[in-house]
Amino acid sequence: MIREEAEKDGVKVVEGEYGRYKYFIPCEICGRRIRRTQYSRKRNYVCDYCKGVIKEKKKIMIPEGQTKHDLRFDSAVQNIKKSVKNFDDYRKAISIAQTRSHSYGSVPEAMAAIELLKNKLKIIPQQRVGKYKIDFVIPDLKILLEIDGKLYHANLQKEGERDFYLQMRFGAAWTMIHFPAEYIEKDVTKLVPYIRARIQNDK
Repeated sequence: MIREEAEKDGVKVVEGEYGRYKYFIPCEICGRRIRRTQYSRKRNYVCDYCKGVIKEKKKIMIPEGQTKHDLRFDSAVQNIKKSVKNFDDYRKAISIAQTRSHSYGSVPEAMAAIELLKNKLKIIPQQRVGKYKIDFVIPDLKILLEIDGKLYHANLQKEGERDFYLQMRFGAAWTMIHFPAEYIEKDVTKLVPYIRARIQNDK
């Protein structure tokens, strides 16, 4: 009876020694065959590989009520807390930046937003211009700021076309700045001095 049920369910059955059967049961997730000496329709069969994947996913499960944006922003705050001397000076900026946490595409971007706000700069995160988005528009300084991750420069031609388009849309009075994400993570306090130095050099 069990053998018949197994075969109806698509389980390969092989007769072994002494009339015992071996059941090659498909994993319910990936379909990989699992060898068992018994079979039951009441059980769920998952292979060792998929069990490992499920276990790893549970380790990184997002806490209830938190989004990926919340987790990203929390990481940004913790990074700043570890790297600056006077964390209290950042509390107001963190409070303002947090209201737009969904706008930051990475931890370095969130850190940059906090640093810019801490320096009393008005920012427009993820400003859409045509088919492109700019990480930060800083109107008072006429700055277009991009926080470049490791994938930047993967296609120099496309990046050049993008920068040219944005520069044409905003005009010659605006400065496009690309700042590496790794520098933000190392020392976010260098961002604003770098921006101000670029403005002086461009005059």
